[in-house]
Amino acid sequence: MELSEHRGQVRPGRLDGPSIMALIFAGLVLLYAACNAVAVVMAGEVILRVQNGGSELALANLPAGVALVWPYQLSVPGALAPLGSVVLLKLAEALMPLLWGGVLLGIGLLLREASHVDTIFDGGVARRVATVRWLLVVLAVVPHGLRVLGSNWALGGLGTGFSTSTRLGDMFIPLFGFYLCLAFEFVLRRGEALQGELDEVI
Repeated sequence: MELSEHRGQVRPGRLDGPSIMALIFAGLVLLYAACNAVAVVMAGEVILRVQNGGSELALANLPAGVALVWPYQLSVPGALAPLGSVVLLKLAEALMPLLWGGVLLGIGLLLREASHVDTIFDGGVARRVATVRWLLVVLAVVPHGLRVLGSNWALGGLGTGFSTSTRLGDMFIPLFGFYLCLAFEFVLRRGEALQGELDEVI
């Protein structure tokens, strides 16, 4: 890798293949997320996930207009559900792919940063890892929390007697990625400190 006069930098325009691919893929995901957000906003129905009491869902007398579209999922016209619940549910559905796109963009920028320095222990790399880590936290908590709040609000407003709760399996991948980033960031910070000490000794 050919370095410039500034320590830890490569010549402008020099990018590794993986970072370019990651940024292109992130751009495609964000484009899909934007289209999905428009479709979600324009849709006249919302999907409610029923977690508690779902085994009796197929036998329940559902309100007119409410349909069972999948086991433990109800399709509800937006006009029947409370307005606040509709807003929460649509926001959750729109945010999910947008946040995944943000995570992928963060990984692409991390790879780009790593390809532009002469040591992986550069502080900029650790900052990129921290950005991805916090995006994963938001991805794990916010959309699922909004979906649970909106679903319970709508189910209560419809008088179905059912409710929902957070499924930990839905949060596993983002939280697993969060802990990986946390461990990686710790190694990078520690390596940066050790490298500084060695530079002082030398």
